[in-house]
Amino acid sequence: MDLKRLIHCSKKAVCVSRIRRTGSSAGFWNKNDESEERKMTIEKIENMCGGEGCVVIKHILGKEELNGKCGLYAEVTIGKGCSLGYHEHHGESETYYILSGKGDYNDNGAIRPVTAGDVTFTPSGRGHGLVNTGDDDLIFMALIILD
Repeated sequence: MDLKRLIHCSKKAVCVSRIRRTGSSAGFWNKNDESEERKMTIEKIENMCGGEGCVVIKHILGKEELNGKCGLYAEVTIGKGCSLGYHEHHGESETYYILSGKGDYNDNGAIRPVTAGDVTFTPSGRGHGLVNTGDDDLIFMALIILD
């Protein structure tokens, strides 16, 4: 996925951390094993899609692993008092799985509270946004599937 398409309105800072692959499985990585390394990109984005404050995106899979079928698989953190602004998806859908924290999810104009264990789905042609309403970070997994 061209991440600029998703965050075209945002400035971003990118840092790279390393995790290591271990075992015989080609798809298992262990951050504590020193046998083999791969890069994991972590972005800190201010005012993402017109939102307030900072959003951190930790890309779990890179472009090669996504294989042109998905646009994004990442852990996303929205800090206290921050938000990911409302934006629409075209030619792709996005699902959030809330890991921790609480927030108000804008589901194409309808505001719904979300907490750990909740799942959201935004199909192509619809929009969404998310505001952290809690006292702690709002952390979720984001998956963009290309049409």
